[in-house]
Amino acid sequence: MTAHPDLQIDELRHSIIDGLQRAVDGLPGGYAAPLRRQLRTETDDFDAATLCLGLGRIAGQETKTLPCALTLGLLEEMGRVFLGLEDGSSVIGAWGMPRTLNAADGLYTLGRHLLLSHEALDATTRLRALSIHTDAARAFSEALHAYASEGDAALPKASRSLFPAAAAFAALCGGLGDDVKAEFEAAATAGSVEAALVRAAALPLRKP
Repeated sequence: MTAHPDLQIDELRHSIIDGLQRAVDGLPGGYAAPLRRQLRTETDDFDAATLCLGLGRIAGQETKTLPCALTLGLLEEMGRVFLGLEDGSSVIGAWGMPRTLNAADGLYTLGRHLLLSHEALDATTRLRALSIHTDAARAFSEALHAYASEGDAALPKASRSLFPAAAAFAALCGGLGDDVKAEFEAAATAGSVEAALVRAAALPLRKP
């Protein structure tokens, strides 16, 4: 499948990584250190966040969608912390269990902060975004538990539970109707992130 020329998946992934690093770097030093150490920079990570930002671009609101996409990236990173507790692949080896758990909590809380401080959203829309984030975090936690025994496949599979939130955030920031949101969610089941975005790019966008 050939990607839509405006999607540029690698560019979207790098935008997510850059945004996550800026968000973590903006924290006070004592809080930022374990999060900065934990944060991954591989461009094949953060599928849900990349999908969200790509859908935001399709909706014509990429900049407005970015903070919402970053909250999904932070959840994905939180999942990596929890999955790495037993094998030592998270920051637990350097920081110990208490600070590692604090890092996971910090990733979740930072996501909430990004939504609460999102100046491009009015108060009502921020509350809707927070509701999407709450539901996404619950679904992701359940998926992490379900796939925890599957090794390297656990996180990519669990991240797919965040795809409906990616669609919901993009539709919310784009001011799109529930019908388009549903079509975005259907597109998100198309397989890979690229396949989902190609399918979504072909949709007619309608506002309520």
